Amino acid sequence: MHPEAPIRVYLARSESLRRVHFGLRYRIYCVENGYEPPSRYRDGLERDALDQRSEHFVVRVGSFHGRGRWVGTMRLILPDGPHDPGKVPPLEISRLIACDAQHLESSRVLYHLSQAAQAYAVEHGYPHLQFLIRPALARLLCRFGLPLEQCGEARDHRGLRIPYRVDAAAAADRLRNWRQRYGLPAVTTGAHYIPMYWPLETHPPDVQDVQDVQGASGMDCPQLQDS
Repeated sequence: MHPEAPIRVYLARSESLRRVHFGLRYRIYCVENGYEPPSRYRDGLERDALDQRSEHFVVRVGSFHGRGRWVGTMRLILPDGPHDPGKVPPLEISRLIACDAQHLESSRVLYHLSQAAQAYAVEHGYPHLQFLIRPALARLLCRFGLPLEQCGEARDHRGLRIPYRVDAAAAADRLRNWRQRYGLPAVTTGAHYIPMYWPLETHPPDVQDVQDVQGASGMDCPQLQDS
């Protein structure tokens, strides 16, 4: 795949596409990194109770129905139950994977996922995003200018993790600078991700692409981990 092939973020609106998301998670979290025991997910789909109130995103390089490959996932966990309109809880980012077996810059995939999360938060009235990440990934995000604010104590969760919060509105300008770094054209907010209703009668992208996604614990494959 040419390194300049388009990268697109899809919001999974069908069970078929969510299965691609869960399959990517299984590959990285269970097979590659051993965060979860593979024997717990005999269908090859890593999921948990939080997925019932989450939005699921997948990233693809190349065309959707032609040649391409899956290179990332993200889950946005929605607040549980009603809340005071004046005190909207943050969206929690988890199961974020940004990596590519064919050496596309993982930071480009990470940019597209970060932009999709920010756009979704703004569109749906969530003022903040929150996540639990490794110090190395926090440094990477700060280097790209995201306004991270530590919002709790560091903890041991698959290694050292620190909770951070991001003001969604304030992140807009920083993400614009990040986008310009890659020479990407300006787009409308809604174009940062594409809601995809993958009809069952349509031949899907090759789900075996899941096998092409490789995980790593270092900076070459940045990952956000949830609690």
